[in-house]
Amino acid sequence: MNRNIFTSIFVVLILAASSVAVFAQSTRSATADKYIISARAGGVNYIQGSVAISRGDGSGGYLLRGDRLEIGDRVSTGTAAKAEILLNPGSYMRVGGNSEFQFLTTALDDLQIKLNNGSAIFEVFATDDFRVSVITPKGHVSMIESGVYRVDVRPDGNATVAVTEGKAQLGDSKTTIVRSGRVGAIGNSIAISKFDRGKRDEMDEWSRSRAKDLAKVTASLKQKDIRDSLISSFNNDRWGMYDSFGLWIYNPYFGAYSFLPFGNRWYSPYGYGFGWGMDWRTIPWWTRVPAYVPQGTAGQGTGVQVKARRRGAIVAPPYTAVERQSQRQTVVNNTQDAWSGQRSNSGRAASPGFTPAASAPAQNSQPAPKTSQRTRPID
Repeated sequence: MNRNIFTSIFVVLILAASSVAVFAQSTRSATADKYIISARAGGVNYIQGSVAISRGDGSGGYLLRGDRLEIGDRVSTGTAAKAEILLNPGSYMRVGGNSEFQFLTTALDDLQIKLNNGSAIFEVFATDDFRVSVITPKGHVSMIESGVYRVDVRPDGNATVAVTEGKAQLGDSKTTIVRSGRVGAIGNSIAISKFDRGKRDEMDEWSRSRAKDLAKVTASLKQKDIRDSLISSFNNDRWGMYDSFGLWIYNPYFGAYSFLPFGNRWYSPYGYGFGWGMDWRTIPWWTRVPAYVPQGTAGQGTGVQVKARRRGAIVAPPYTAVERQSQRQTVVNNTQDAWSGQRSNSGRAASPGFTPAASAPAQNSQPAPKTSQRTRPID
């Protein structure tokens, strides 16, 4: 009798433990599905007004937030329309009314967009190896440094690129460089002149406002909430630290993707702080190991286009190039800026990129040290 009672109690305990394990697993799965992690380009993050699309397969219709653009899809906006498109993680294209564009490539290290007419603002993180290029009817522009760029294409095909922050190359000549505070004209000839960065229209203000809101969304994320999503998406080959500067993370409460950088203390090209990033303690060690990608197979089956690399090759993560870019700029910034002030989680800093921190992710409640980050806001 006592033996039967003991057996019954043992079975009940086993069933209870199994139920707890199943519940915990389902809870982790629910958490992992809550935040969608991606490293892909082409997502439609915001739509206002009428935005039509003609797909490469001959179908068409109107774009909705959450749609994805593929190579060859042609998008055109109505008179008062706006659209925000995800480029490589951390980079956005914001398109105004009466504009038409299409993706020529969606490769994260060499993303190319054809802007047939209209206006587009590009908020980008970029290096020589991870650049965004815009092809216009009479020439192309490559954004080779992190910054904010506006490209306008007139009906006659002539175009201009205004560089608020960053550095752009016009055409194939490395000597034709447009730097911050300059505008380059692309037509029958190329010309570069100054422009007033403080003079902004409604589209400029909208882009700036979106950048601020999206930085706040990233700053509001909690590491413990998204850890399961990060691991789940990595295990499904959706991202790797050697494929981009960070990740797109979908926040269901905001209804859009924001940028989650690798490393700490990043600021958007507009100068808004993200609050934190993915450091060595946030994610498992194996996510930091570069995958071996045989020559000619880069990106196959992963949904992410990456450069092929030789077995055993030592390759630095691409976000470290932004770090070096930021460190070079620090020398110049420290001679120019003496301004400092209090910050919030989405505080302002004029220099794009980040400065790594060995301590816990900064919340930007105090001014950044003068040696680490430019602090005068973009005017």
